Amino acid sequence: MTWQGRYINLDRASERRARVEEQIAAQGLAHRYRRFAAVDGCTLERTSPCSAPEVGIFRSHRDVLAEVVAGGLPTHVIEDDVLLCDLTAPAIERTIAAGALDRFDIVFLETYVPMQARAIRDWRALLARCTRGRWPIESVEQVGLFDLGERYYFGATSYLVGPRGAGVLLGLADAEWARAGGPTCPFDDLIQRVARARRLRVGCLMPFVTAIDLRTGPHSSAGRTREDPAMAQVQRLLRHSFYARRDLDGDVIPSLEALLAGARARPADPALAVDLRVLEFLHRTR
Repeated sequence: MTWQGRYINLDRASERRARVEEQIAAQGLAHRYRRFAAVDGCTLERTSPCSAPEVGIFRSHRDVLAEVVAGGLPTHVIEDDVLLCDLTAPAIERTIAAGALDRFDIVFLETYVPMQARAIRDWRALLARCTRGRWPIESVEQVGLFDLGERYYFGATSYLVGPRGAGVLLGLADAEWARAGGPTCPFDDLIQRVARARRLRVGCLMPFVTAIDLRTGPHSSAGRTREDPAMAQVQRLLRHSFYARRDLDGDVIPSLEALLAGARARPADPALAVDLRVLEFLHRTR
């Protein structure tokens, strides 16, 4: 089946480039994926309220979409902190063959999961429905597709678009850019806004067939300095728990236990109380 992949990577991020290319080669996909040189937001004139890295990421995704429209092929777009697995390519091919890119403008291969106990329960119920309650995942037939819609919060690490959907997203991105000489929000925030306004049809695969690399993810180039590093890592660990090739005992649980120990040792902080409860819930119900 004809499709292609593009990975977005800054020229100066040579270690990330080597890591993602190693993964692509390991999955036998070197013929599918090509590097897309990311736009460095520091080189752009801008009047937008977003940080320079956020503007660069927005522009990079916008330019990839323009290439998809011009090239006419379904495209798997990834950022360079992604993890691929043996199910990634088969899931892409199955999704395209099933006509999902006619039903949805964009299909995520992984996404943010809200750090709320009720939401975690809902997402785990969704995981059980898609996998028919079976684990581990033995074949791509256990990967389901669902309407993400208003569940989408943020994250554009890994998504599949066809030329039609890329055209829809490109139009939205260009309109956003034109508003203020640059975006007024990050790229994934724009997707959230238009998805909730029902101006974009958003699908997602479950379980996730890609994930954020837990080693490189904490060193994001997005420049979101307001993030608490520990809580940002909890978010990544939670997302990883929905990954088809997750390693709970090797990656997630030890990291959660370390974060829990640190959180319990901190002086009481109301702002962290909810996050601590979510940590406890995730650890207790794994």
